[in-house]
Amino acid sequence: MKNNYYDIAYNDYQYLTATMHTDLYNSISVQIEQVVEKLLKSVMEAVCNPCDKQTLNGHNLRKIYLSITKEIEDFDLDTDALSSLKDLYFDAKYPGENFIEVTEDMCIKYTRLMYEVIRVVNKFRVESNLYTYKFEVKVYSGRSNYMESVFNTDALILKYIPKEELALFKSYIPKNIQINENNVRMLANMYLSLRK
Repeated sequence: MKNNYYDIAYNDYQYLTATMHTDLYNSISVQIEQVVEKLLKSVMEAVCNPCDKQTLNGHNLRKIYLSITKEIEDFDLDTDALSSLKDLYFDAKYPGENFIEVTEDMCIKYTRLMYEVIRVVNKFRVESNLYTYKFEVKVYSGRSNYMESVFNTDALILKYIPKEELALFKSYIPKNIQINENNVRMLANMYLSLRK
């Protein structure tokens, strides 16, 4: 692991995916916040010169995102979703007046946001000729509907298909095919080659 935000985010993500089969939604959501924060900070460091150190050293995801969008117009994320995720850094982690108990539905929403951030950050890194890691979407089956609803849906597909073509691509997926990394990659390659 290198000493930079992107590598540390990837390391945090590896830890997160090893624990996502649990129903410890507060801990999972706090870890999601950390992955998103570090990924955004990796972009901020790359595009902001000089970087506002207070923003870079803080935890305000919306402020970090706004610093990035001043430099990159097409870096498109949901600012309201980022704002709700930033509150988790303290409110889901520590007791107090603002303590949040994260529900399964909230955790699904945060997980989807994380995968959207991963997609947008990796797109930026590819376009900037920077190395990227493959953030494997883990597919779990079993005790938690949470895992199935997150990992057998859009997040996996969006790694390979542009967001605006998601619905069309999903209509081409055969009903009897298992949604996993290899199958989605294969179908996406076929879909994209036919589209040209």
